[in-house]
Amino acid sequence: MLYDLRTSAWTELASFPDSVIGDNPTWSRDGKFIHADAPFSAKPAIYRIGIPSKRIERVADLKGIQRVHGNMGAWIGLTPDNLPLILRRLRASRPFSRLHVSEKSPTRAFEVGRVR
Repeated sequence: MLYDLRTSAWTELASFPDSVIGDNPTWSRDGKFIHADAPFSAKPAIYRIGIPSKRIERVADLKGIQRVHGNMGAWIGLTPDNLPLILRRLRASRPFSRLHVSEKSPTRAFEVGRVR
């Protein structure tokens, strides 16, 4: 749901039949898109939703990635150039890592650094 301050109206931007929208939708830097995830879907992914077109585009496949769930839920964010970021669990000796999820190849993700 998106609330428009000028019109005082709510608009439903997206819904997923097999999942809720994740806990942390994120605005693009230019304000033209919201990035949201469908964490409980059979095919979990990050989606870019156009404002005001409501066009939904799958930008990252998250299947098989063990995500970290904390006080903010399963966090997602964006790099300065609007590429998706997530937190994932690695192993006990290195429990958390930031991931850059490639927008050009939505089925590939790679580790960009360790969170200390």
